[in-house]
Amino acid sequence: MKEAYFTEDNISEVGERLLSSLDRFRRRHPLKIKRDGIALIVLDMQRFFLDESSPGFLPSAPAIVGNIRSLVDKFSCSGRPVVFTKHENTDEDAGMLGKWWNSIIEAGSHSAEIIEEVLPERGVIIKKASYDAFYMTGLDEFLKKNHVEQIVITGVKTNLCCETTARSGFIRGYSIIFTIDGTATDNLDFHKASLLNISHGFGIPTLCREIGL
Repeated sequence: MKEAYFTEDNISEVGERLLSSLDRFRRRHPLKIKRDGIALIVLDMQRFFLDESSPGFLPSAPAIVGNIRSLVDKFSCSGRPVVFTKHENTDEDAGMLGKWWNSIIEAGSHSAEIIEEVLPERGVIIKKASYDAFYMTGLDEFLKKNHVEQIVITGVKTNLCCETTARSGFIRGYSIIFTIDGTATDNLDFHKASLLNISHGFGIPTLCREIGL
C-alpha cells in the first residue's frame, strides 16, 4: 500500500506530469493568487509521518519537505499568515479515528512533534483531533481575523487531512489552492484520486513553484 512515488530526484518530473493530467481543470479555473488575502496551511508534518521508524511513515513525505519549507519562507518573509496543524488525540477525543485506525497520535508524544525542517517557528500552531483542520479549532477565526480569502494546502495525508480540510475550507467560502508537490500520502493512486476530486469541485491544483507573492 505504501510507495515512494515522490523522491527528491523525481518530484519535479512527477509533479509536472500530474499537473499536465489536470490541465482541463486548470483551463476552467486558472490560478490567480490573492497576494493580500492568502495564507499557507501546513498540515500534520509530524514525526509520526516523517520518521522512518514510525508505523505511520509515508515514504513520499520526505520529498515534499523542501517545497513546503520554501513556501513557509516565502509566506513568512512576505508577512502572510502561515498555519501549522498538529494532529493529536487522546482516548477521549479520538472518536471514530481511534476505532477506524485502532491507534492514535498521542498528545504530547515524540511522534506528535512537527519536524523542524518545515520551520514551525515561522507560523502559528493549531492543534486538531480530526481530519478537518477547521473542526472544533480556531482556524476559521484566525483566518478571518487576518482577512484571508484564499488558502494554500500543503502537508499530509493528501487524501485524508489535506483533502478534508480543502473541502471544509471551500464550504466556508475560501478559495482553495491545492499543491500537487506539496502534499503526500501512502501511494500514487490515493494522491491522484484526491487531486481529481479537489480539481473537479473544490480547488485549483498547483505546483509549489507557481505560487508567487
